[in-house]
Amino acid sequence: MSPDADDLLLFARVAESGSFSRAAERVQLPKSTVSRRIAALEKRLGERLLQRTTRKLVITEFGQGVLDHARAMSEEVDAALAFALSRQARPSGRLRVSMPGDFASTALERPLAGFIRDFPEVSLELDLSPRRVDLIGENFDLAIRMGTLPDDSQLAARRLAVFTTGLYAAPSLLREHGEPLTPDALQTMPALMLLSRSGDAVAWELSPRDGAHGAPADAAGSYDSHSGEGRDGDRDVSTKGQAHGDSSATAPKTPRARRSTDAAPHEIVPSQHVRANSPDVLIRLARSGAGVVAVADFFAEPYLARGELQRILPAWCLPDAQCWAVFPGRRLMPAKTRAFIDMLARTMSTCSEAVDASAAKLDAAPGRFRVG
Repeated sequence: MSPDADDLLLFARVAESGSFSRAAERVQLPKSTVSRRIAALEKRLGERLLQRTTRKLVITEFGQGVLDHARAMSEEVDAALAFALSRQARPSGRLRVSMPGDFASTALERPLAGFIRDFPEVSLELDLSPRRVDLIGENFDLAIRMGTLPDDSQLAARRLAVFTTGLYAAPSLLREHGEPLTPDALQTMPALMLLSRSGDAVAWELSPRDGAHGAPADAAGSYDSHSGEGRDGDRDVSTKGQAHGDSSATAPKTPRARRSTDAAPHEIVPSQHVRANSPDVLIRLARSGAGVVAVADFFAEPYLARGELQRILPAWCLPDAQCWAVFPGRRLMPAKTRAFIDMLARTMSTCSEAVDASAAKLDAAPGRFRVG
């Protein structure tokens, strides 16, 4: 039978300490346990490692040969622990991140540059494709997902923010077609629609604005979703518990719209519309007067501030979009991943303040960007 590596390491500690008592104190085990394990090791190896006397321990010739190997093993273990501690103290190594390309270019250009400067020992790899990557199978450290989170017990998540959404159009389009005053008036206007996974346009679900509103339908392209274990602020939550009706799960409750009782929600898909799976492309087309677009207030804010877009139907709300950082569900998160998530959280907080300040200045609609 081959010797146990832990017992070889224990033998090295006994030899270094010079007695079973001091070795037992060092490894925090009873003296009897240490003595019994060394005796069992000698039995498996077939020879004595130590000569025991009433005063001291003497290492045998065979024991000295085994000790050389045990010490080398101990040094490797110590080196591995030191390496792990250094990585926890200072982020380093390859960091693979998947996120929507539109989100990266619109919200994260400067924060990403700052992260690269602050952590030069991290080798950052960004996958900006619209596909939903397999975090475990493809060895990704992190993914940014928008929308609701399906059940996946292998993954964990932290909610970063909630994006409110509004309808926007260029002043030139409104001069040509007039400003719609009711949802039904949108039916005859050119529209720019997000493409769903099925290839259909994602309908605009409009309801009278009366407080919080809910999560959006899942869309293809840049807006994706994935999940498992989640975090709501600093609390671990389980979407697996939600999916199976576990009342003990502390998963975040998706805020639902408080709709007026005297008006039914409107599901609008204008007959004249363009479909694309890139919110950034849609909003740029809207800026050029190609149609009305439903987009997160955060993404529309720069165009709104420059007068290139105008909020329409401000008394009506669309569903919110939750933004999540999703990662493999493990107890010990690498320092590199934690540093990146912290950067995302700071960025979302800053974006919230900027959108609120701009909305107040421009006397914008009640919709806001809310940090998760």
